[in-house]
Amino acid sequence: MNMVEIADRNSLKTLPLPRQRAKLNFVRTFTEQEFDCLAHGLIPKSMDDKWFIFMENDVLSFHRSWTGVCIYQVHFDKRHAITAVWVNRDVQQYKETDNEYDQRLLNFLIDNLLLGQSTPFPMPSNLPGSLPKGAFQHTVSRTGYPKKRDQEKETLRTKVLRIFGRKSN
Repeated sequence: MNMVEIADRNSLKTLPLPRQRAKLNFVRTFTEQEFDCLAHGLIPKSMDDKWFIFMENDVLSFHRSWTGVCIYQVHFDKRHAITAVWVNRDVQQYKETDNEYDQRLLNFLIDNLLLGQSTPFPMPSNLPGSLPKGAFQHTVSRTGYPKKRDQEKETLRTKVLRIFGRKSN
């Protein structure tokens, strides 16, 4: 039986969210099923995986996988509604300063990395024209996560069809 490993604070070395932080205006409520997906978090499996995400005491923490730097902390109430979101503003750890961009990026990370959706990647307005957009997106998020999940779903679908003797379309 293939069990999904649930991320926790001890799954990877992390740094705390620094005192230099900003509060984001981020409003969202999740269903019970979605909240369960958030609570599983995300443990990086290779050097290409950019994020380590875990839930502890109704706080979802987003850390960069290589450095352990905490970028976002998302606080929830018992109804799975977001009550507060903090973003790292220590310029030695995180260079972004645009709260609106961070809100869009956080939404993308939640949707694509934790909920398996296909929300388009948000490009910052200050991206240098010489930097390819795809390279920037890969550096920030590694968009392979949703593709892997789609492949796993297809594999499961194929197995079910094989077991029940139906041909796939």
